[in-house]
Amino acid sequence: MPRQVTPSTMRTQITLQTPTTTENTRGELVPSWADLVTVYAEATPVRSRDTFAAGKEQLPVDVIFRIRWRASITAAHRVMWRSEPYSIHGEPVDVDGRRTTLELSCIRGVRDGR
Repeated sequence: MPRQVTPSTMRTQITLQTPTTTENTRGELVPSWADLVTVYAEATPVRSRDTFAAGKEQLPVDVIFRIRWRASITAAHRVMWRSEPYSIHGEPVDVDGRRTTLELSCIRGVRDGR
């Protein structure tokens, strides 16, 4: 059975952000990020950037965040942790199938120039 997050394991605060656009001084719309919600999470740094599954090389994942279930989180969002942006790689995973724990596999850094 998958391990669920509990209040004792959720020691890290992260901010989930959503993509948005803002207007710059010239009136142009530029992509940016807006804070959606700040939650407590369990952060598990991944030790090796070389991950293999079923003989196929996977994209490297820097950290896995486990949070309480939130239906609105998708791969279009990102995580801010320790003042660093983390892109969500792939769709968030419902760990136990009961919508109690959501797992976010994240890669450090920005994507799409945002």
